[in-house]
Amino acid sequence: MNAMSVRAAIAALNCWRAKFGINGPTRQPGASATASAIDGSAARRFRLAIARSRSGSTNTTKASTARPAGWRLDEHYQSLHRPARRLARLTEIHPITHDISEFRFTMPVPAPFLPGQYALLYLPGVEGGRAYSFCNVDGEAGAWSFQIKRVRDGAATSALFDRLQAGDTIQTDGPFGMAYLRENARRDILCIAGGSGLSPMISIARAAAVSPALAERNIHFVYGGRSARDICGETMLAELPGWGRRIRYTAAISEADADWTGRSGFVHQLALDLFGDRLPDFEIYFAGPPVMAEAAQKMLFAAKVPVDQVHFDQFY
Repeated sequence: MNAMSVRAAIAALNCWRAKFGINGPTRQPGASATASAIDGSAARRFRLAIARSRSGSTNTTKASTARPAGWRLDEHYQSLHRPARRLARLTEIHPITHDISEFRFTMPVPAPFLPGQYALLYLPGVEGGRAYSFCNVDGEAGAWSFQIKRVRDGAATSALFDRLQAGDTIQTDGPFGMAYLRENARRDILCIAGGSGLSPMISIARAAAVSPALAERNIHFVYGGRSARDICGETMLAELPGWGRRIRYTAAISEADADWTGRSGFVHQLALDLFGDRLPDFEIYFAGPPVMAEAAQKMLFAAKVPVDQVHFDQFY
């Protein structure tokens, strides 16, 4: 096994050990996730190389919490905040688009997380936990917010959108994830989001906008949807310090829409069109549905972006 494969294996092992014996996360079909495979041997090597950003699995085998004697985890993969089970009360539901809403939960104790991470939500009538990414940055205050896209016939999102009401309490688990904001990276930031990938990218942008360490960095937010009614996120970014000066937003739709006068095409291609040969100069974060995520991986690999500068969470 070469060094790259060892790193990938360590990353996967850490994902399980970090959960302290809890089953891995699952997502509804169409929810934000990266693809599980890339075609071609070179692309497969790239997928292994950026496995340091992987942090989930639908494998239902219960993980062992025992560590072999002398076993030590690479510091890169250690979680800053220990995952924990908590009860959370739903306090607000805020519609964003026709099929995306923000759900805000509060807890009686501080529940810190890193911008870009996710948690498992255990919803009434739904078997197992479902993974959703944070959109806020104030975890220390005991508040977790998620921007969630409704999935047609999805058990979890049906529970969230149709049955859960303000005041209801659910079980949560987290935080998890390695695709969090790197405040020590002295590069401009590029967030690529498609559909349900809005939430973690908004969290990262919000945190980067107020980080003293990133005060001189530009933040580019690229968002894609099918039609004009799917486009969102700009008003949230416009509330941040630096909007219009160092924070910029560009959107595109992938299907013909008479109501749309902006750019057309897929979001990964939009990022390539905007930045081209400059892509390797960015710290890049991305999230979205599997097809979009797979295309983004291929595009970034072809653009020769260093693997240490690419961050995403993969759910198998």
